[in-house]
Amino acid sequence: LPDLEHFLYNPDRERIRQQRQLLDKSVAVAMLITLSLLTLLGIFCYLYLRLRQEARGRQRLTRELAQSEQHYRFVAENSADVIWTMDTTTLRFRYVSPAIQPLSGYDPTDVLTLPLRQLIPETSRKQLRAELSGSLAAWQRGDHEQTRCVIRTQLRHKEGHLVATETITTLHGNEQGQPDAILGVTRDITERAAREEMMRRLAFYDPLTNLPNRRLLQQRLKEVMEGKVAQLALLFIDLDHFKPINDTFG
Repeated sequence: LPDLEHFLYNPDRERIRQQRQLLDKSVAVAMLITLSLLTLLGIFCYLYLRLRQEARGRQRLTRELAQSEQHYRFVAENSADVIWTMDTTTLRFRYVSPAIQPLSGYDPTDVLTLPLRQLIPETSRKQLRAELSGSLAAWQRGDHEQTRCVIRTQLRHKEGHLVATETITTLHGNEQGQPDAILGVTRDITERAAREEMMRRLAFYDPLTNLPNRRLLQQRLKEVMEGKVAQLALLFIDLDHFKPINDTFG
């Protein structure tokens, strides 16, 4: 007789088959979940290691930046020259190194609040503004290398007298590429200015009479003629018997 067992419905066998299918599905789902969790764990570990590496890199850059800032601050605060920064719009100081105190008599904190007219005479302020205008024009043309200026100015001391100074300035741009600050270095040139004035006096004035000599006369005439003036008058004055005095005393 033929075997009809497989054609007959068996509840037990059907239940076992369904349980196997459910078990297979459960195992597949568990494997999928496990694989997903392992993938997420791998991604998390990768991101964690990368973030830790970036954090270490940032910490290293922060330490290097702090060391660099400390180095430049040490240089600025111990330099004999005055190092300063100024806003290009308001012409107010943003930073002034401690060397300003022996040069002007003011503390750096006082200089930050003082108006520019109290520190620099009008003539020097006009010269500073003219040089700044030229530097800004060069910046707008794209000639950033032409923004460096060397300016001979005077600084008004706290006690009232003027101090001869030389200032080197350059422009500093912001993130948008627009000049927003002036970086300057100012030094005291009182002794140099005195020597230059002495040399000028020796070159253009007679040491005996303290009168202008022929060299200064020629220079002034040249300046006037190059100015292309409409009229020019020259007066000649002679002194009788001055030659023996000049030959005797030089």
